[in-house]
Amino acid sequence: MKRIFSILMVLMVFVLMSGFAFLAEDGLQFADLSSVLVWFAVGGGAMWLFGIVEARLLENIVFWHKLKPWIKKLVPIAFAGLVGFLAQSLIAVDITQYLPEGVAAILLAAINWYFSQREYGLIKESAYGSSARAG
Repeated sequence: MKRIFSILMVLMVFVLMSGFAFLAEDGLQFADLSSVLVWFAVGGGAMWLFGIVEARLLENIVFWHKLKPWIKKLVPIAFAGLVGFLAQSLIAVDITQYLPEGVAAILLAAINWYFSQREYGLIKESAYGSSARAG
């Protein structure tokens, strides 16, 4: 069983490294919904999504803490695989052609706004603008 986890971890690292190469090109500002789907498929977006689900939902459920450690290791891998598979399927179908332009624009604006607020929070926590806030 440990050998399987080792192989899965190596594969996950390869996928994440290729994803970081994708992210290094544009940061987290997406040009269109296809780039969002690519980020979920190969750019680490699936693991990021599971991290949010785990931190905000699963960690607050007693059942999650009673699971065996190997199950807690397998669930993120399976979840990321399913999300990546779903994103790849949506890319293959070219789902963006079926979305009205207004809906696509609103989704893209919401996604980019979310990631820009994350960066804004990091900047705000740093010393940037501290002399103006001190008064």
